Amino acid sequence: MSENSRERGFGLFEWIGRHAWPLAGVALITAIALAVLTPVVADDSEPSFDPSGAIYDTAERVDDRFASSSPIRLAAFIVETPAGEQGDVLNRDSLLELLQHQRELLADGESQLHFASVFDRGLGVTIDGVYSFANAVDEELPGGLEAASEADVNIAISDLLADDAPTSSLQGLLSSTSTTREPTTIDGRDVTGWASPAFQALVAYDIDTFDGDRVEGMGGETDLDAERWLRDVQTMLRGEQESITAIGLFIDGGLVSEEQGAAAAPYIFGAVAFILVIAGALLRSYWAAMMVAAGLGVVMMGFNGINALIGLKTGSPLLIMIVPIALISFGVDFFIHGSGRTREKQVDGFDRERAYPLGETAVFAALTLAVASSAAAFLSNTVSGIQAIIEFGIAAAIGLVLCYLVLGWLAPKLLLAIEERLGPRPADLSHARIAAQKVGFAIACLIGGVAVTMAIVFPAVGWVVYAVFLALFLYLPFAVTRRRNRRAAEAERPLTDEVRGAGHGFVAAGTLVHFLARWRVFTLPAVAILAVLGLVGASRVGEGFDVRDFFSSDTDLIKGFDKSEQYWGPQGDIDYILIEGDLTSPASLVAIEAAQSRIDGSDAEFERDFEGVVEFQNSAVTLVREVTQSSSMSAAIADNAGVEITDADADGLADTPDQIAAIYDYAISNAIVNDEGVEIFTPDQTQTFLYVGDDGQATMVAVSIATITDESIILPARAALEGAAEELQTALAAEGVTARVSGAAITTQNTLDAFTGAMLVSLPVAIVLTSLLVFVALFFVFRNFGRRMASILKRSTRYALISMVPILLVVAWVYGFMYLVGYTINVITATIAAIAVGVGVDYATHFTMRFIEEFEHEPSRFPALRRAGEGTGGALAISAATSMTGFLVMAMAPMPMFEMFGVLTAVMIFFSVLVSLLVLPSLLLLITPSRKGEEREDLIEEVTHGEFEYEPHSRETAVRQGH
Repeated sequence: MSENSRERGFGLFEWIGRHAWPLAGVALITAIALAVLTPVVADDSEPSFDPSGAIYDTAERVDDRFASSSPIRLAAFIVETPAGEQGDVLNRDSLLELLQHQRELLADGESQLHFASVFDRGLGVTIDGVYSFANAVDEELPGGLEAASEADVNIAISDLLADDAPTSSLQGLLSSTSTTREPTTIDGRDVTGWASPAFQALVAYDIDTFDGDRVEGMGGETDLDAERWLRDVQTMLRGEQESITAIGLFIDGGLVSEEQGAAAAPYIFGAVAFILVIAGALLRSYWAAMMVAAGLGVVMMGFNGINALIGLKTGSPLLIMIVPIALISFGVDFFIHGSGRTREKQVDGFDRERAYPLGETAVFAALTLAVASSAAAFLSNTVSGIQAIIEFGIAAAIGLVLCYLVLGWLAPKLLLAIEERLGPRPADLSHARIAAQKVGFAIACLIGGVAVTMAIVFPAVGWVVYAVFLALFLYLPFAVTRRRNRRAAEAERPLTDEVRGAGHGFVAAGTLVHFLARWRVFTLPAVAILAVLGLVGASRVGEGFDVRDFFSSDTDLIKGFDKSEQYWGPQGDIDYILIEGDLTSPASLVAIEAAQSRIDGSDAEFERDFEGVVEFQNSAVTLVREVTQSSSMSAAIADNAGVEITDADADGLADTPDQIAAIYDYAISNAIVNDEGVEIFTPDQTQTFLYVGDDGQATMVAVSIATITDESIILPARAALEGAAEELQTALAAEGVTARVSGAAITTQNTLDAFTGAMLVSLPVAIVLTSLLVFVALFFVFRNFGRRMASILKRSTRYALISMVPILLVVAWVYGFMYLVGYTINVITATIAAIAVGVGVDYATHFTMRFIEEFEHEPSRFPALRRAGEGTGGALAISAATSMTGFLVMAMAPMPMFEMFGVLTAVMIFFSVLVSLLVLPSLLLLITPSRKGEEREDLIEEVTHGEFEYEPHSRETAVRQGH
């Protein structure tokens, strides 16, 4: 120990060693204070996943211009037979069963409080609470469905759906992909026989009749009580499911989000519990596991509190689950590396007081570089321009620094201090006692998982659970164990103070590192081939957005979505041309219809009716035509505004700007009815497509693109809309009219491009930042060895560059894996590249620095590699096992985006440790000159003292005394 006694640690760690318990007290009190403060100051809203730009500004303007105060909502339900696509729901039994269920629903006392009545212009019918194809058939039959035969029903359906019938719009309720019609004869009459596996039923309700929590859901604001009621409606529409079954279309998005968000807690708990068990088992220490739990609790309470104080939106799903599990996994890494090196110093013969500063000093550069590079990788996401991703990067960086300080610096010292105070333990424990300790250890890990999870999910009360955990599973066992050890010493029983923990000597890792590096002539070509394959796969990963990425396939929400695609094909959302300016001129309305004709005549894939005509939403033109053709409306406007509505040219539009302006003013405040007295538009409905203000009017040419994800469909459709908008604006330039394009599919596709762009920007930023950090760290490492400046710069550059090669391999292989399993680039996977750089640098630099340290006084490179493999390689393997466990637990979460992130991060960690142990050693040999001549002979004499033969490939040489 004479040589080792000359080792000195940094003064910082000497100071921490002397003040560990006061520092722990300050950290604990601060964390609890932040936990109490978090619910008070936190902004629990969700950040935006949209970038900035003109189309997003237009979308916000549309939301502002056409925000309706109407509380009336329509919910759609798919009705099919239990046989699904193989069945036919257009038969008497199915229609009658549904009709009976509808009547029971309408008679339900609670439901009557919520139903509303609304006219559906597309169908041409008034929906009084519930409406389906069964109502239309029942009304068509003289005696209703009860008295009708199957033949009567088929004839009625043929009459209702005839192309020239006034009720032909009911075809829109039927499946557009699976409905068939064939000429047939029934009771001697030639009719059309219709068959369809599904149609839609509609429910109109008043959202203001519910008192639940209002949240942002799919398609706008929703009420959670309303969604619970709609689930009950679904149950009643299904009934006994003898001839029919029913499923809602996006009726409970808010509830599913809330339920799946709440489901995050068990998976965080599972991750913590598994990690504690693995860390404790591999380090062979109950106290190590409990110290990890204690440190994680402090980190998580501090993480939540700091995020709240700096104004991050804590309702982000990324901050709720993904970052906490990342911090749990990576935080344990810091502890394993920190405590692992202190263990090595104990094995070398230092007592616990000296082992801490020496061990932390030895790992300081690698540990600091690890946190700096990982934080830089997360922060590189802030260049994305997307609020949710920016806040994700900031929060993750904050959490990493907390993990570094608490679990990397403080917790290893507290572990040694606890062991020191406990004293030597009995070496003659019975098998029963050992078994009982193992059971207690498992229970403690489970409770530790609960405590940390509560600190994350419910910080306001979680700190209480955490404090109880510390008392029952840290302080109490400490007191009991200390008393046991003291009594064993007094009884002169056999005692042991053996250093436990596998992290300081993983023989298999050292052997594998040595073997593959020795045969690098085969290792490196094989890796090169795999690298090329990874790059090919990575280049083929596409963009994608799918609602299935956010909700479990086991939910009715996704099952309904799947059935919608099955029966109606890929479903799009509304995209539009926003038209603003003076729209009172008849020429403006004619130009708008011309724009619609251009869109209809394009080859773009917009949603079309049975005759192939594009289905446009209501607009100012629709309103003016309805009023112009209604004598009752003309009279009402004449009485109200003193303006007579005329149509001298019989084009269906009012003749003058004054007349059109009067129509607008009247419709904004009054219902529009036809000559039969049927209410066509309520004022609330009119407000959804017509804006009237002091600055003019606004309306939309709104259509639905037949997808929200397929770029090959969206881009031509967007081009068609933009072409029509440009012509429209040019035609109406004199009126000062502007026309801008936006909508759901357009913004989604643009957002996906932004995700890809964010990845392409953040990846090189992460690479540059981490490369600079590696260079700086290596510069100081080589400087500590007392070399010349030119040599320091040359070696620092060389080792920094070679350390980045495995990182690029990790990125290529992760995205190649994405290609193989069918993942696409989205809001989650776009962050993976930068994170992979940070994590990969963490693993690679730990190994590189350990190799440099070991080789400084070693005659050959191979013993240095073997020791780096057994020491740091063992710690890397343990930390990888714990981290992968945490993320694989996340992969079992019900929300697919969490599953995706968990799988990819676990794969990323696996690749990182793989390249660090199997590829990097061979690369290090390529840039590290072997020692020769007199220098080699002098070092051999220094390490052997002539007592044994120096064999570079022998493990006995590598693990000689003093190492």
